[in-house]
Amino acid sequence: MKKLSFAVFAASLALVPASLSAQEFDVPQNPPLILAPETVVVDPVEPAAEEPVVEAKKAKKEKKVKEPKVKEVKEPKVKKEKYYGFCNHLGIGASVGIMDGLSATVGIPLGGHLQLRGNYSIGVPDQVYPLQYTIPDLGTYNISGKQVSLKDITLKGDLTKNLNVMADLYLSKKGGFHITIGIGGILDPKILSVSADLSKQLEQAFPGQDPSSLFIELNDDAANNKIRISTDKEGVLHLDMKDKQEKFRMYYGIGWGRVASIKSWLNLNLDLGVQQTNGFEVVGYNYDGQPQVFTSGLIDHKDKIASFEDLLDKAAAGDLPYLKGFMPVIRLGLTIRLF
Repeated sequence: MKKLSFAVFAASLALVPASLSAQEFDVPQNPPLILAPETVVVDPVEPAAEEPVVEAKKAKKEKKVKEPKVKEVKEPKVKKEKYYGFCNHLGIGASVGIMDGLSATVGIPLGGHLQLRGNYSIGVPDQVYPLQYTIPDLGTYNISGKQVSLKDITLKGDLTKNLNVMADLYLSKKGGFHITIGIGGILDPKILSVSADLSKQLEQAFPGQDPSSLFIELNDDAANNKIRISTDKEGVLHLDMKDKQEKFRMYYGIGWGRVASIKSWLNLNLDLGVQQTNGFEVVGYNYDGQPQVFTSGLIDHKDKIASFEDLLDKAAAGDLPYLKGFMPVIRLGLTIRLF
């Protein structure tokens, strides 16, 4: 029995290699198909826009802490420095002066040391101050062959409208003192015009006659000079005092102030100087002919003290001090700087 069991066990061991070899080489004819996994293409997905984060409301309101106010420190305004450049300012104003009367003034700087200005004089209007003088007795004159006494004659003076151009040289760039040189009497050589109304006297001596047809004869026996003058048709006699050369007069002087000052909008100006003359002459008019020039001795005056006829007599002779080459000029002005 034991031998049979051993024989069966040995036979089973012999069969084991055969079964293993059969399994190793016995390949099935149709092996099962193994499918590879499909590759899935996924389109790129854009990230969703981030939604704004809404902060959750705080359950309890926090107490706001007030921050201290800080005052803003304002920077000081820097003032633009003003200076005298080439025509960068303009000033205008008015002035009053001897031998000028009322004047209109305009001035511009040509730098810190030079100023150019013009002065247009309009004389003295009668509404401001009438320049007139009444002579009780002007004397007796030969008028158209008849001796006529001219009494209570009112003379009216009028300063000539004229133009002066001046250049001011300043010693300091911003100072007011200046030395001036200029030209006066540009528009008219006349300095003074005088009129005398003789209409009443002529009407009494020559009733109904045209006054302009009546000639006043003046004789200077010493100079052997004789002239004839006449009034206009209204009976007004006209006399002028003018420069002999009938040309402009040079001006020299000093002064203070600027027409367009950078220191203030409102400025005072002062001029002290002289105008150079070529000698003056007194001229009367014959309305049927040429102007008649007066010479010394043509005026038969009665009163030599402060009388107008004496003034004319001395002016014609060149005896007045300021007619011997220079005429004084004093002018005070008030001006405003426009820019």
